[in-house]
Amino acid sequence: MKADWLVQPTTVRAEVKTIAGATATSTGTSREIALENGLIRRTFQLAPNAATVGFDNLMTGAPLLRAVEPEASLEIDGRRFAVGGLVGQPDRAYLLPEWLATMRSDPTAFQFTGYETGQTVAPFPWKRVRHAADLPWPPPGASLTLHFAPPVGTLQGIAVSVHYEIYDGLPLIAKWVSIENGGAKSVRLNHFTAESLAAVEAESIVDATDSWTPPNIEVLSDYAFGGGTARNSNHTTHWETDPDYTTQVSYALKTPVLLASRPPLGPDMQIEPGGRFDTFRTYELVYDSTERERKGLILRRMYRTLAPWATENPLMLHLTSVDPKVARTAIDQCAETGFEMVILSFGSGLNMEDTSPANIARFKALADYAHGKGIQIGGYSLLASRSI
Repeated sequence: MKADWLVQPTTVRAEVKTIAGATATSTGTSREIALENGLIRRTFQLAPNAATVGFDNLMTGAPLLRAVEPEASLEIDGRRFAVGGLVGQPDRAYLLPEWLATMRSDPTAFQFTGYETGQTVAPFPWKRVRHAADLPWPPPGASLTLHFAPPVGTLQGIAVSVHYEIYDGLPLIAKWVSIENGGAKSVRLNHFTAESLAAVEAESIVDATDSWTPPNIEVLSDYAFGGGTARNSNHTTHWETDPDYTTQVSYALKTPVLLASRPPLGPDMQIEPGGRFDTFRTYELVYDSTERERKGLILRRMYRTLAPWATENPLMLHLTSVDPKVARTAIDQCAETGFEMVILSFGSGLNMEDTSPANIARFKALADYAHGKGIQIGGYSLLASRSI
């Protein structure tokens, strides 16, 4: 019986595999390259342009991809550009390997120029300061970066790179895009779509319906805000219709099977000569079941892997007074009983907007006392919901 990867970690490590001469094209022999870790595999064809041509759930054997899309889409100085991709697929319901031989590059898209492979890199430094799960940072795995140049006669000096990471023992891929301005003048990045994935539909419905079951893949980003759950704080994941998928069961072509990962607004950012813009990271977590409890376990494994500090569980005391005598007594009690933090809570009288020297000195003295006892101290305030 095959071991359950959630219970017994797989020994297969994430890697980038190069496949020479995998597909014959009109321009010669192309190459394919794949990110895989024994649980999932994402395959790219590199000629006549770079494009994702396979995304497979190795746990169940099910393909996730039904059609080729650009690796990203950009609007720069009011003009829209695809990044990579192939055109000419006869039917967007499925993708046959033999079709790739006749598919071509869109001359108006950014063109593939090369790639780099490596290991995962921490997006920011993290120092473990209290008890947390003994997990590595960054999470180990493999990386692939695809480089693209603008179409001939446009955006001189602009270079685009599409970055991928895949992790050991987790059916997860991360993706983000960077735009570098090596030209002589600034450009404005009006909009971007960091990921476009033509996924296999989870259900087929003929008539109009108020709700659809999305593909069995969790898509998140680190551009999340304004909500207490992953679902209502996710403002970047959009499951859209694919009107070019004309053989779908829905008469009105309304099946939401085209994933777009993009910000709700903008960014409308100016990129100066020598400057660079990096998009947020999109995370695609592939499930091996539709069972709610198992999916929850897989999602929690993802968070523990990507953010091991989330496993910290410090003992903290909510203190409703800023009276120095009361606060020092509470700090002493925390140090004696093993608590690690004191939070000056709602109702304590803490005023974070008071930046007078006297107020800062008052709380610095309190912080110094707490630190001397090995206790961290902080304040609790919802600034956005107050008069400030």
